[in-house]
Amino acid sequence: MSDPAAVPVKVLFILGKGRSGSTLLDNVLGQVPGVFSTGELHRLWDWGLRQGVPCGCGKDALTCPVWSPVLAKSVGIQSRDGDAERIEAIWHDQQAVERWRQAPRLFTRRQSGGWLALRRYAEILGSVYGALRDVTGARLLVDSSKTPLNPAVLGLVEGLDGSAVQLVRDPRAVGFSWQRTRAWSDRARGGTMPRFGPVHTAASWALRNVTAELVLHRWPATRTARLRYEDFCEAPRTTITELLALAGVQADRLPFSDEHTVRVGETHTIGGNPNRVTNGEVSISPDREWENQLPARTQRVVSTLTWPLARRYGYSASRGAPSR
Repeated sequence: MSDPAAVPVKVLFILGKGRSGSTLLDNVLGQVPGVFSTGELHRLWDWGLRQGVPCGCGKDALTCPVWSPVLAKSVGIQSRDGDAERIEAIWHDQQAVERWRQAPRLFTRRQSGGWLALRRYAEILGSVYGALRDVTGARLLVDSSKTPLNPAVLGLVEGLDGSAVQLVRDPRAVGFSWQRTRAWSDRARGGTMPRFGPVHTAASWALRNVTAELVLHRWPATRTARLRYEDFCEAPRTTITELLALAGVQADRLPFSDEHTVRVGETHTIGGNPNRVTNGEVSISPDREWENQLPARTQRVVSTLTWPLARRYGYSASRGAPSR
């Protein structure tokens, strides 16, 4: 009998800029039998453990029926107070590694070598992915962290069988979303999500997507894909089928009640957009509110700053749906 620990863990990574629909895509994938959505796994150490932001199921990560045994099995963490030093140490290693100023070092260093923070953090990530597979029994994990600086997506974590999708959305829609006031509805303390202006968002959208492309170029072409959020909304069932195939997983059934409606049950996503806690029937359709509500001047600013990439991804400078 083969040792399960020796079998690589299948992980589908979602890369891209926030507010591009990754939480929705992640939630839908997580409803497929045999697939477990981690949510934004890189939020685990800060949001989940340091701040106590609830899991998608509404429980603290340390009492969640999934994350509690995963944390105990992978890193030996069982309580916030008793393991405070351990939690802080892991978070500090993550902060030392996943920084934009470290990007050149991450992209050129295939082995952790003498970079102790990277070596420790990579080992921990490998243990967490493995424990998630073992505890959930999932054939595929979906990590929607989106950051291209994740050591796992850069091939620096052993024991993974990875695939990756770059999720893009019209930068004007992304800019509109980041300007809106949105409540932290998944947090007991409430408050609102951060807001950013069009110049910041456009620059961030371009940087995230350029870096995501650099990451994908390091992978075999058969294990990567680029997906426009608008195309996902137009054909969600087909999109999910194609992404599962990309990750090497076949599904006996999909969670759709019709072509554009999905049944979303309880999730155990550790971080993401507050709509990660939404349950029930969810209708998937293109969101074009920005076309009428985002001022024309702001649209021009975002379009000017992002046009080379946006045009390559099929987004025209005019209002309306992306070009084919």
